[in-house]
Amino acid sequence: MMAWLPVLTFVVYPYMKRFTWLCHFWLGLCLGLPCGAWVAMAADVHGWAAITDALWAPTVLPISLGVALWIAAFDINYARMDVESDREQGIHSFPSRFDERATTRTTVQLSLVWFACFAVSDPVESIWFLAAAGVMALANIAVVLRMDRLNDFQTTLFRVSMLTGWVLLGALPYGYATEPTVSLD
Repeated sequence: MMAWLPVLTFVVYPYMKRFTWLCHFWLGLCLGLPCGAWVAMAADVHGWAAITDALWAPTVLPISLGVALWIAAFDINYARMDVESDREQGIHSFPSRFDERATTRTTVQLSLVWFACFAVSDPVESIWFLAAAGVMALANIAVVLRMDRLNDFQTTLFRVSMLTGWVLLGALPYGYATEPTVSLD
């Protein structure tokens, strides 16, 4: 029934670029929306307990916020290649609104915050997931801080961001497989 909501957010995204430099955060929101799917599934499976806070799942919100900020940081950096054409055509983006230094500082800060979100959530309570998130946050930050020294900044940025998702995904089953299980008996 709610399947139209994610579609609507993605349809709105290109229009956001016509009105606000916050469009990058909107894109992050679009990709962080699975949190809403979890809430819908939990409410269906667990009923009233999910609605009345008797069902507590601390991992879903920080993970969704982490994804939103990771994607926003990537999109802000990716928009650097279009600064001149954005200004000429009246397209709003963070890099076209703010200077290079502010863009770099903001994306580094976003990377630190998305790492903190993943660290707080730690869905498998594993050092491997935490280490994977930390390494990938540092890799993303290194690409941004060394962009002047890279031959192809945009391709490197895209590959590191894509790799971030795969590394985090791979760290989940690895964390489950390597961490000792705790018995509640």
